[in-house]
Amino acid sequence: MNPYQDLIESLFQKLNRLVSVHPNIRNHGTFHWKKVAQIASNLAFLAEEPQEVVHAVIAASLIHDIGRVHDSTRKDPHHGSTSVKIAKNKKLLEALEVKKEYWNDVYEAVKNHTWGKQTSQTIARYVWDADRLCLMGFIKDLMDPERMSSSVWKKLCR
Repeated sequence: MNPYQDLIESLFQKLNRLVSVHPNIRNHGTFHWKKVAQIASNLAFLAEEPQEVVHAVIAASLIHDIGRVHDSTRKDPHHGSTSVKIAKNKKLLEALEVKKEYWNDVYEAVKNHTWGKQTSQTIARYVWDADRLCLMGFIKDLMDPERMSSSVWKKLCR
């Protein structure tokens, strides 16, 4: 079991009271947000990140697709930027109790998660890899280590 499951559930419940999923969304809705948070927090935990970093990773994972209006990225290419705008307007990071020192990194991770390939930015690499892993359905053949950012998944994909 994920050691951060209670935190994920608590933050998820707070977020659910503040935002809703666009009616066109089927694959990138609340189930996806939560699954990405579970995977990303496991990655960060395995990499022995400090608890406040894992908290920021969970928050970024939960909000990364809140601005989506279509499941197809081609039809909704700017949803990362839209998600950041919503998060800022609704003061979601404050509501999710993310330390202010991580806000810019969370916003960067969310804004660039759609097109980012690799990054050294701590929060982004866990969110990006978790998002890809979630959408790939954990199919080993599709997990190219060269597309992963976190060292944990690079090793697991080899």
